[in-house]
Amino acid sequence: MRKLLYNVYSNINDDEFFEIEDKLVKLESAIARILQPKHWRLTNTVRNNDALIIDLTCRDGEFYGNIGVEFEDKPQKKTFRFYVTKSFDEKNKRYFIRTDIFSNKEFSCFENNINDFVFAALKQFDDWSRYNIIYYGTVISLG
Repeated sequence: MRKLLYNVYSNINDDEFFEIEDKLVKLESAIARILQPKHWRLTNTVRNNDALIIDLTCRDGEFYGNIGVEFEDKPQKKTFRFYVTKSFDEKNKRYFIRTDIFSNKEFSCFENNINDFVFAALKQFDDWSRYNIIYYGTVISLG
């Protein structure tokens, strides 16, 4: 039986953590197969992370991108969020925008729709312009 040194989640036990992790490993592989040819890279694998997340990033000219899946730690629910971000840095400021492709969905939602979700995230990333990021996103100081 596998055991965690610590659990960052308050609503699942160790066994549930590993059950979710095993599912995310398969999903990570499917997402990476789609995104890696488009120059997106895993920041860390699900197995090497303390959290139940899939996280891919890219650099597209002046823009940075992030597509990810994260477990939502909610009582009596095992749901996930699938999101995309786009950002750029200028004059010690980071401008970024983020949207959820979906949230509050059970894992089964992925099984037959992963291609649709990934391509929806890519389309959203491509559709965001500097203007969208500046006027509809968030800015933070880097210095």
